[in-house]
Amino acid sequence: MFKRVWIGLVASLAAVTFAIAQVPTQVVIAAEDDWYPYGGKINGVAAGLGVDLVKASFAAVGITVRFESVPYTRCLDMVKSGKVLACNEPARTQETESSVLWPTKPLFSARSVIYARQPSKETGLSSASLEGKRVMVTNGFEYGSEFDTNKKVIREVATKEISVFRMLAAKRGDYALAYEKVANHIFRQNAREFEGKFVAVGMVSEIRVYCGFSKTFPDSQRYLDLFNQGFAIIQKNGQYQEIERRWQ
Repeated sequence: MFKRVWIGLVASLAAVTFAIAQVPTQVVIAAEDDWYPYGGKINGVAAGLGVDLVKASFAAVGITVRFESVPYTRCLDMVKSGKVLACNEPARTQETESSVLWPTKPLFSARSVIYARQPSKETGLSSASLEGKRVMVTNGFEYGSEFDTNKKVIREVATKEISVFRMLAAKRGDYALAYEKVANHIFRQNAREFEGKFVAVGMVSEIRVYCGFSKTFPDSQRYLDLFNQGFAIIQKNGQYQEIERRWQ
C-alpha cells in the first residue's frame, strides 16, 4: 500500500515539474483594488484573502506571482483581452460564465448583504424586495444572477464600495448592497462617519469567487492546470485553512 502511494506521489510531482518546465515561472495577475479584506490595494500593495490564496497556490507548484492592483472592471477587461494571465476574484454568475476560464474550485464564498438606514426594522429582504426601489451598487460588481438580471431594480452606481454607504446616508436611495466582510471593514475603518447609521436587512446572494484565467493569454490553460494542482496542495496540507483563519 505504502509503495503504491509513494509511486503515485512521485508521479504527481514529476507531472508538476514537467508542466512548470514548459512555462515561465513568474506571472502577473490583475487584482481587485477596492474589495478588502478579500482583496485591495493597501499601502500600494495588493493584499487580502484572495491574494494570499492565489499566491500560495502558485507557490506550491514553484511559480511566483506579481499582482497589479486595478479597479474591478479594468481587471475583467484586462483578462478578457489577454493583457494578463488572470483576474483575481471575479464572481461566477450567468453573466460572467463565458468571460474567463474557471478553476476547479472557488477561492471562497462571499455574502452580498442589503443595508438600510437606521432605525429600519425590516428583516429577511431579498432581490425581489428591491424591485421598484433605489439601490446603491458598486460599478461592475456582480451580486448574483437573481439581482443582476432584475430590471425592476433602480440602480444608483458608485465607483467605490464605501461610496454606496455615503450615498445611502445622504438619502440618495432606499438601500445599499455590499459584501458583508467588506462592509464590516469599512464600518471599522470609518467608525466616526458610519457608526450606528446602517443595519443589515437581508441578503441578495452568496456567490462563489474565483481566480479567473484568460482565454487568450499564452499558455493560460497550462497555468490554470498548475493553479488547480497548487490549490489542491494547500487545501490538503492545511495552508488554505491557515490563510482563511488569518483573514477572519
